Amino acid sequence: MDALSNGLGSATGAAAGYLVFRAFRGSFGLIFLQLLQQRPSLILLVLLLLAVVADAYYPFNVTLDVSAVWHNLKNTRLIPFAVGLHRFWLDLFVEKVLLFAAVAYLALQNLSNSDASNRRLTWAASSAIAALIEVGKLFFAGRAPNADNVVFSSIGALIGVVIVPPLAATRLVRRHARKIFGLLLLCIITYDELSPFDWIRSLEQILMRMAMIEWLPFRSYYTAEPQAAVFDLAKKMFLLGPLGFLVAQGNSDGGARKRQVLATAVGLLVGLILEAVQIGLRSRHPSLTDVFVFGGAAWAGAVVFERYRRIWDAHA
Repeated sequence: MDALSNGLGSATGAAAGYLVFRAFRGSFGLIFLQLLQQRPSLILLVLLLLAVVADAYYPFNVTLDVSAVWHNLKNTRLIPFAVGLHRFWLDLFVEKVLLFAAVAYLALQNLSNSDASNRRLTWAASSAIAALIEVGKLFFAGRAPNADNVVFSSIGALIGVVIVPPLAATRLVRRHARKIFGLLLLCIITYDELSPFDWIRSLEQILMRMAMIEWLPFRSYYTAEPQAAVFDLAKKMFLLGPLGFLVAQGNSDGGARKRQVLATAVGLLVGLILEAVQIGLRSRHPSLTDVFVFGGAAWAGAVVFERYRRIWDAHA
C-alpha cells in the first residue's frame, strides 16, 4: 500500500506539474510576468488574501449538510465582544489587525491614487471581504462566524489606509524599508513560534523537556495527519520565505549561491534559537524538523529572489 500510494502521489504530482508549467508557458505566464514587472505588490496582496482564507477555514471540512450549517448559524456571534474576546487579544492583533492592515495598504497602493475616496473604498472593500469570509464559515464543519473577527479586521484595514501610508512615506522607513520589514517578520515569526508563552518555572521541568526534544527529522510530519502537516509546512514557508527573500535582496552584490547559502544559514539560525527557547514552554514541542524547515523555507525565498531578479533584469 505504501508503494502504491507513493507511486500514485508521484504520478499525480507529475501530471499537476506538467499542467502548471504548460500554463505558465502560455498566456497565463505572460500575464504573470506582466504583473511581476508592473505591479509586484499585487502578487503579495493575493498571497495575503489566500493566507486569510486558509487561516479562517482550516481544516477545510466543507459541509453542505443542513444540520451542520444550522449548527454553525446558531453558534454565530453577531454582537461584538458580548461575552468578551473569544481568543487572546494579541492573537487577534497579529492575525487580524496586522494582516488586514497589510492587505488594505497593498490594495490602496494598487489604485491610481491614494485620495480620501479611494481610502474609504479600500477600507470598505477590506471590511466587506472580512465579513464575507466569516459568512463563509457557515459551510465548514466546526467553524462559526464571529463578529469580533470582522471588527478587528476592519480596524486593521483602517490602520492600513490611514496610518501606514504616511509612515511608509517617511524618510526613515524609505531608507531602511528592508531592515524594518525584516525586523517585523522576525517579530511575527517569534510570536508564532512562542505563543502562548506558558513558561515553565522549575529546573526539573526543563530537564524533562530536554529529554522530549524530537531529534529525528520530520518524525512529527510522518506521524501527523497529512492535512495538518501540509498546513504547518505551508505556514512556515509563508513566514520564512519572505525572510530569505529579504536576506538575498540585502546582499545583491554577491553571487547567487552565496545569497542562497546566507539565507539558508539565517533560517537555520532563527529556527535553532526559537526551538531552543521552546524548551521552556509547556505547550510547545522542540524538534529538529522545524530547524530544517526554517532553513529550507529561507532558501526557497532566496531562490524566488533570484528568479525575480532575472525576470526584472531581462525586461529592464
